[in-house]
Amino acid sequence: MEKALEKFVLTASLLMSLWLVYEYVSGRDDFLSFVEKITVYLLIFILFVLNRRTRKDAE
Repeated sequence: MEKALEKFVLTASLLMSLWLVYEYVSGRDDFLSFVEKITVYLLIFILFVLNRRTRKDAE
C-alpha cells in the first residue's frame, strides 16, 4: 500500500510539473507564478525520493 502511494505521489508531482511547464510555454501563466508552483511540486518529488532512499539505506 505504501509503495502504491509513493508511486502515485511521484507520478502526480511529475505530471503536474509538466502541465505547469506547458501552461507557461503556451503563455497562460506569468513567470513568477510558474516558479512558485513548479517549486512546490518539485520539492514534493525530491522529498519523496529522499525519503525512499533513506528508508532503503536503513533496511
